[in-house]
Amino acid sequence: MKSLARQYALSLFNLLESESKESWSALIKDWTDLLIENGDYKLVDEIIIEFSKIWDQEKKELKAVLSSAYPLLDESRQLVMEYLKTKTDSKMISLKEEIDEDILGGVVLRYDDKVIDASLKNNLNNLKSNIKK
Repeated sequence: MKSLARQYALSLFNLLESESKESWSALIKDWTDLLIENGDYKLVDEIIIEFSKIWDQEKKELKAVLSSAYPLLDESRQLVMEYLKTKTDSKMISLKEEIDEDILGGVVLRYDDKVIDASLKNNLNNLKSNIKK
């Protein structure tokens, strides 16, 4: 099923890429009609996920989530954005910030399938593990 959802997502991406934005609404309607006609409308959630991945990859856009105990200063936020641009070769970064009261200090950064845990709790656990060795 996932491969079929990916095929639909890829076909929609290619269709939209080849046409002007003004015609997208009509194209999406026709594409959706085809999806319903084929009885594959139940795949729409998977198709949306796959389409989002394809779009982000092709447009070099990255969605990331940064969790911290307190809101970041602008300078810190900019450092995270520059790190992500360099690390991922992305042109555009969409950074969602979350306040997590369980984080005593530091940050946890999630993007793609990666997690960078630079939280105080994680650092203390690593120190504890190293001391036990």
